[in-house]
Amino acid sequence: MLLISEGDELAVRSRERVLNILKRTYNKSLLAEGLEPQGALTYNKTGDISSMLGDVMLVDLPNGKRYATAVLVERPENDGRAVELIRRISGRTYQEADRVIQPAVTPLGDPDGNAPERQSEPSGDQGAATVQPVEPELPEEEPYPSANP
Repeated sequence: MLLISEGDELAVRSRERVLNILKRTYNKSLLAEGLEPQGALTYNKTGDISSMLGDVMLVDLPNGKRYATAVLVERPENDGRAVELIRRISGRTYQEADRVIQPAVTPLGDPDGNAPERQSEPSGDQGAATVQPVEPELPEEEPYPSANP
């Protein structure tokens, strides 16, 4: 999917043709389930055998982002829990991709919008002060979100 999306292996016309075919995939019940009503464009290909179920998808979000997802689930013969697992993975991935990413450092203030604290040091210029901004402390974040939704 990434090669289709961004690779140089396909001419533009061929890429558009492949995406048009994937857009019209009959089975939209796994990764693509429920995304199109939210404004996403989905391009997917499913695969199903009794012991494995899978889907691979390219998603264009309304906010302009694009991501690819591929999920293969080994399962007991035709176990329906695989369908639910794939749908949950897709829903969680969509939520994360659709989130607005905040900058790590906010210019001219802390995350609450307050002005930066300033410290003054006297200098030799008749009482003039040197102003030095203090870096705001940032909260620690987990480097990777939990794999368990």
